[in-house]
Amino acid sequence: MTIFSRLFFDNEDEQLLELVRDVLKGDTTALDPLLSRNLHPRGIKELAASRGLRMAGATARLSESFSSGGAEERIAALRSLRDEVLLTGGPNRHNTARVLIQIMKEIVARIRSGGADTTTLLRLAHDFRLATTGKPRLIRKELIRRHLLEMPEEWNQYAFDHHVHDASSKGRKNPSQLLLDASLKGIRQLTVVYYNTLGPAVIEELLTAGRILDMEIQVAIEFAVPFRDRYARITWEPRGFEDKNVVLRFLQNKAVRQLLDDGNEVVRWKEKYVFAVLDTFNNTHRHELGKQAGCEIPPCDRAEFLKFVGPGQPSLIHLASFIRATLPPDCDISLQKIIDSCLLPKCNPQLPDPGDPHNSDASRPALLRTTLPGLLARLRHLQPTSGFTLNLANLSPQDMLELLYLSGGGITHIEAWNLKNYGQFSANRPGACSRELNDEAGERCLRHFFTLAGNLQRALSRDNAIALKQVVRDIIDDYTASLHKKEQEVVATKTGQEELLEMKQRSLDLLDILHNLQKFRNFYSGHLLGSRIGSSSTGRAADYFRGMGLVVIDTLPRRVQREVRRECREGKRSLTPARATLIRNHHTIARQKGRKDKSWTDWSLTEIRLNFAGSGNITTLGGIGAEFDHPAPWYRYLNSHLKNVLKITIGFIPAMLTFMLTKDWWLLAWFGAPLWFTITGLRNIIQSVLGGGGLRRSPLLPWNSFISWSRISDSLLFTGFSVPLLDWLIKTVLLDHGMGVNTTTSPLLLYAVMGMANGIYISSHNLIRGLPTIVAAGNIFRSILSIPVAVAINGGVAALLGTLGVPGIDGILQRWAAIISKFASDCVAAVIEGLADRRSNTNTSLDIFRSKFNRIFSLYADLELLMPDTRLPTLLDNPELCEAELRRTSPRDLRHLIVNALDIMYFRFYLPRGVRALHELRREMSPEECAILDRSQLILSRWQEISRLLVSGSIGAHFDKMLSFYLNNRQSYLREIPFHAQESEETSKENSSARQYQNESRRP
Repeated sequence: MTIFSRLFFDNEDEQLLELVRDVLKGDTTALDPLLSRNLHPRGIKELAASRGLRMAGATARLSESFSSGGAEERIAALRSLRDEVLLTGGPNRHNTARVLIQIMKEIVARIRSGGADTTTLLRLAHDFRLATTGKPRLIRKELIRRHLLEMPEEWNQYAFDHHVHDASSKGRKNPSQLLLDASLKGIRQLTVVYYNTLGPAVIEELLTAGRILDMEIQVAIEFAVPFRDRYARITWEPRGFEDKNVVLRFLQNKAVRQLLDDGNEVVRWKEKYVFAVLDTFNNTHRHELGKQAGCEIPPCDRAEFLKFVGPGQPSLIHLASFIRATLPPDCDISLQKIIDSCLLPKCNPQLPDPGDPHNSDASRPALLRTTLPGLLARLRHLQPTSGFTLNLANLSPQDMLELLYLSGGGITHIEAWNLKNYGQFSANRPGACSRELNDEAGERCLRHFFTLAGNLQRALSRDNAIALKQVVRDIIDDYTASLHKKEQEVVATKTGQEELLEMKQRSLDLLDILHNLQKFRNFYSGHLLGSRIGSSSTGRAADYFRGMGLVVIDTLPRRVQREVRRECREGKRSLTPARATLIRNHHTIARQKGRKDKSWTDWSLTEIRLNFAGSGNITTLGGIGAEFDHPAPWYRYLNSHLKNVLKITIGFIPAMLTFMLTKDWWLLAWFGAPLWFTITGLRNIIQSVLGGGGLRRSPLLPWNSFISWSRISDSLLFTGFSVPLLDWLIKTVLLDHGMGVNTTTSPLLLYAVMGMANGIYISSHNLIRGLPTIVAAGNIFRSILSIPVAVAINGGVAALLGTLGVPGIDGILQRWAAIISKFASDCVAAVIEGLADRRSNTNTSLDIFRSKFNRIFSLYADLELLMPDTRLPTLLDNPELCEAELRRTSPRDLRHLIVNALDIMYFRFYLPRGVRALHELRREMSPEECAILDRSQLILSRWQEISRLLVSGSIGAHFDKMLSFYLNNRQSYLREIPFHAQESEETSKENSSARQYQNESRRP
């Protein structure tokens, strides 16, 4: 082992990397049983594999399923990964889970690519292990390093993206992968848009993954309708479905299937155009592009291109990405350069433009010839509660006005802002913004467009006739200005007469809307014209694009709000000109007497409006910059033991110097600092043991299993600097020499000032360490309580010394005043913080037990349906009969019953405060639920069957620790089950009846 490896990183870091490498070699069969959803992450499988190994296996399994697995495999892997990081409890679990998944994804990706050096991988492994501690400040730093915003732990942020694509349209990621990345960003609401058609299997995976990740998923299909010289894009959002099964039944409807078939015809028609562009690129454009770039560009193979597209719909975006992926290493051409110079319709005039509804292609599908009113009527007939969003890309304010009027109020939303369209806004017609404009002119044009669009939306939504008339006149005046400009061009150039006539006719159509303003107003009377904001993310990086996801800043933690606004000012994050108006909802569920009510808050959106004049409150979730533009300091990767020693040493030096330089009594001079540190260390140990169970903890949990030596070293580091503050500056300089306050003149004032100073110091470093504000405030309260304790100790010591006849009592007490104050403060802290840790551990155990109880009750319900002729309570009362019956009818449910029982047994012995949590839950449960729970545990008496199950590897290949735990503790655990201990005579009779039933059922 080198000196470098001794100083930096830990043996556990190298072990974690070795475990991940072993998993990525392709054989995950040993881990697959551990990733079953019936095994709780904090349950018995902890004895078979470490958390890091299980996370590596789940991540590797998920990564592999993204590229080669089916939907069921991806869903199973996604659920396993989510359970491993989110069901472990803790006050900071959501943000910690995001960091852990992101780091493990990076480790897996770098090992698979083979391009990462060992030091980089060790850094990531060390980051992962540090993140498992869940320390708030550390998690915040990791979120910043990975361009992830910290979200509130209530997980109630209003984060959304109403326009993204997966691999089934033009995106890069399959549904599970898309939703995992969205969850890492903190998105709660997602609208996935497909073009013209969709598949039931894709929707099933999408909705299932959304339920696993606690995301609200909306599926939408975008259609194109002919409008003048272009296509307008309408997004259909079928709503009003209760669950996934209702959606799937809706897709099986005959009329819906016919619509999707018509959409498939459009997809095939557009696919022909993409292949034609590919052929043109091979024959012409690749040579010209190669000359410009100074390299040889190989031709693109159609079969390889289709393989690259995968399950999606071939598009020009796919083609551009494929071309760029096949470029030789010496050929550096951007994705946008390929699109602009080779793939756009203007670059291929010999091909019929698919964006022109008047092109001469006779094979144009019927769906592309359907008018806006006809399409809306057809879709509303399929689902009356549907929503329809008008995409404003490549539309002018006049287009928007006419389309809203033509829809007869059918359009329910407009896509008020789109990150991609804002970066790529382009058109070649009057009133539109062109990319050829310079930045300043283009920005003015966009502001003008979105101002008119926003004013029109607002006037319709608020049913304001005066504002509606004014904005319609503004839109007409805007068009009239373009018409006059066109007239001047025609006079000057003597060309464009036909286009001028079309513009004049359109001017009359716009005036017709003005003259029928009441009719237009009635279309939207009584309901809002809502807004949609999205990114059009496809999972491909581009210069103009910030990735998917937006969030309303007001729903983030206050500290994060300040940071986000600073980043927006510095250009590191985009702030949209959209302002969301939200209502904060407070919910409370009244509990039974003596129990705390359950309460939570969430947000409801009322409106989103564009306001270029003011500041918006919606920002992008994607940052700008390199992957790691916030590098961690070198000392972060020091060996953990060495780091702890250095922390203690750094804190010990000022403490030791203070006592040596200010005390003339050798005992305090040489042993004052060690005594000070001993008080702090013992307080942390007592606090941890008390919080984990105290003297009544499980015999399987030794006292040091509750102790975090890193936490103790942090505490000793900061307590060392409190010595010069309290003993020298406060006690000696300020109080004694400055104010004449000491243990002789005013011991109460002395200890009060020292206690408050100590409380302020502790609260300050708590905030620096990133602990919650309530913890910092609690330390002020703790210091107040320590004042009478310190005074009492001072009086007790004085009385003891007086009894012993010790001379100079006042001087002795003055010299020891700081240590007395410190001792009193830590005594109070050991009790208060120990109780807080106990409550935190109890809450964590309650969450873990509840999740497992839900599994047990769900399994019980399944067994009731599986065996309608059997009295299930009677069957469970007899473990031998239950085992035989379930082995015959449903071996899978027998395994689940055993697994659940083993997990509960493991919780009982290994969860801190697990026994207390179990007793609290039993008081909440009904007698029937308690009986179900107790009966489900009786299967543990079948030690032979359970031993065979464990030895067979059905719950993990490394079964030795699990088997030893079960065999050594099963009898003591079964004696604790109330139902088993109080089995009545009636139950015995039912057991006899059950045996008779078993014998009869086996007769031929």
